[in-house]
Amino acid sequence: MHADVDAFKVYNDHYGFARGDLAIRATAEAIIDALEATPSPEHFAGHIGGDDYLVLTAPELAEPLAQDIIERFDRAVPALYDQIERERGWVEATDRRYRRHCAPLMSISIGIVRTDTHPLDSPVAIAAAAGEMKAVAKLMTGSALAVDGRRSTDLSL
Repeated sequence: MHADVDAFKVYNDHYGFARGDLAIRATAEAIIDALEATPSPEHFAGHIGGDDYLVLTAPELAEPLAQDIIERFDRAVPALYDQIERERGWVEATDRRYRRHCAPLMSISIGIVRTDTHPLDSPVAIAAAAGEMKAVAKLMTGSALAVDGRRSTDLSL
């Protein structure tokens, strides 16, 4: 899985780096708590950097874990905002061209690639496929997951 926090830059710009660090920690806690709720020796979680994370697990656990991560993240996010932003559901932000706009509260996008049905030949290929799926999840509104549905015709690879 490749997980990425949507609207993190707006949050970090609006509230500052110290509160941005709290959002990074809250995301990590949502991931770790979900993994601990479904113990497996195949779990691994890593912080890629910034607001990006990776999770390795057994293929059959990936989707339920991703859904659990989303639910935990979505429950934690409101507490990270001041009351006014929490109530209205958006943050006033300025883009790179100094235009004001309303940015949504943070959400999380998770891309999943299953190597049991779509064997890939390297960690780089796995990361690329998971990143593609994360990009698909980001096209959806709010927290979402996308699963790579490609299958290999030769599963003996």
